[in-house]
Amino acid sequence: VTKKAWELLPDIAKQLKVSMWDILFLNQYTVPGISKGCRLKRNTSLFYPSERAKYDAISNVRRNKKGKSSATQWFFARENDTPKQLAKRFKVKCRDLVDANIGGLPDLQSSSRLMEGTKLQVSNFDAK
Repeated sequence: VTKKAWELLPDIAKQLKVSMWDILFLNQYTVPGISKGCRLKRNTSLFYPSERAKYDAISNVRRNKKGKSSATQWFFARENDTPKQLAKRFKVKCRDLVDANIGGLPDLQSSSRLMEGTKLQVSNFDAK
């Protein structure tokens, strides 16, 4: 629940230590007009991923990093991770990783320093 009037979605995501995109996805049908730059009224109820959900997503990526799964895998970055480091960790081409995530992170480059909790696609790049 938002505590202040007109809170920005990115600020709420930062407070909750979750991806703004996850909040958008989880609330697209329950909060009319929710978008990246919207300001929310006081006492707006929002869904957001639990700590357990973040853990499951990360451990699932680690179990499947050798490409044994056809499902798209996601990873929540740690503070100052770079796409180049993550590409090496998950044995994928850095350019593919950047291209797959540029839609949600328009300024993403191979050397970009990521904020903790940034959600990145790390497999199945040809799936749309």
